Amino acid sequence: MIPIGGGNGGWSGCAPNPGGAATNSQDLVDQLKLPQKKDFDNYHAVAYHPDASDIWIMGGANRRDAAERDARLLCGINMLLKGGANEASAEACTVAFSGLNNVSSFARGMDGDFYYASGSTLDQSDAAMLDKCRTHKDICVVFRQWVAHPTLAYAPTQESHQPEGYFRKIYASAAWMRGQAAQSRSANAVHVVGAQPSKAAAERAALEACQQQSGQPCATARTVADTFLVLMKRSDHQVSITSSPTVEMAPGVAQAVCGEGVTCTVTAVVSASTEGVRRFSPLTGEESRALSAKSGCGAHSARGSSYQFCS
Repeated sequence: MIPIGGGNGGWSGCAPNPGGAATNSQDLVDQLKLPQKKDFDNYHAVAYHPDASDIWIMGGANRRDAAERDARLLCGINMLLKGGANEASAEACTVAFSGLNNVSSFARGMDGDFYYASGSTLDQSDAAMLDKCRTHKDICVVFRQWVAHPTLAYAPTQESHQPEGYFRKIYASAAWMRGQAAQSRSANAVHVVGAQPSKAAAERAALEACQQQSGQPCATARTVADTFLVLMKRSDHQVSITSSPTVEMAPGVAQAVCGEGVTCTVTAVVSASTEGVRRFSPLTGEESRALSAKSGCGAHSARGSSYQFCS
């Protein structure tokens, strides 16, 4: 109601106010029963499986324990139904971390390791994550971001991320004749085997290929999961092997790990998914020889460098 009358008239009263608040106690009770808009905490959790190349995220939860439970369940179901895991292996899904009302960034390192960090904005979370990579002496690329700001709604809206397609890790390993330090040696031939289901399988296959072809004892030089092996020719006439999270980053990564006073030239980049066995001769610049390979190598250029790329 709104007041009417008064003043010099000597009377006063009330009249209905159509757009105003409730006009009696029952109306007020009914209005208070309606959901009131406010900021709701937005919890999210990230689950991880050691055999998976991606992560599972469950967001939009109003409690941390609910987000963690659902993320781990989402991971386990996917590994069981789509990832070829048995029930015991699916139990290996663990919650990597959980948070609320922030932004998270996820990155993959040179050998395939995962990193994550959070911040109040995408720029802050990316910067924090890359700082973490540098702390671990790794070079990373961000592959996923997640925004979980408070929600102005009657209830948080549940949302999730789950990998699509084939999401198990794929491994590749490089081996050379045993002798000098594994990361820098003068031996020329490097044997690479990719598309392997585990680190152990990749290293075993690379060692076997190297020893069969060379007739000498061999050692594993580097093993990656879901990233790229980088073969280099050094200005001190030695061969070196590193790895890169992307093909395009390979020249920059090579020079970053090469060391002062030495120039490294990338001669080949091999994807972890490259099938079969290949032998490379980085020092002499010989073309790769496919010993038993289904996929081919072709010329590739990035950041002013040209090299072979085997996908």
